Amino acid sequence: MNNQLWAATAVIVLGYIVGFYFQRRDSESLNRRIDDLRSDVNHRFDDLIRYIDARFKAVEDRLDRLEHPVVR
Repeated sequence: MNNQLWAATAVIVLGYIVGFYFQRRDSESLNRRIDDLRSDVNHRFDDLIRYIDARFKAVEDRLDRLEHPVVR
């Protein structure tokens, strides 16, 4: 009876160890995917900000030309 109890305990402990190992591995993979997603979103926001800056610059240039027209 005592050996059966130790065997059952060993199986349970081994199950916990294996479970922790795979859970940790999966969480590292998930963290890597989240980091990749965060990097992609940041890159897209940077592109959007550059695009908006370029558009505002173009509008400012047009307004400057309207305020100071070239007289021929």
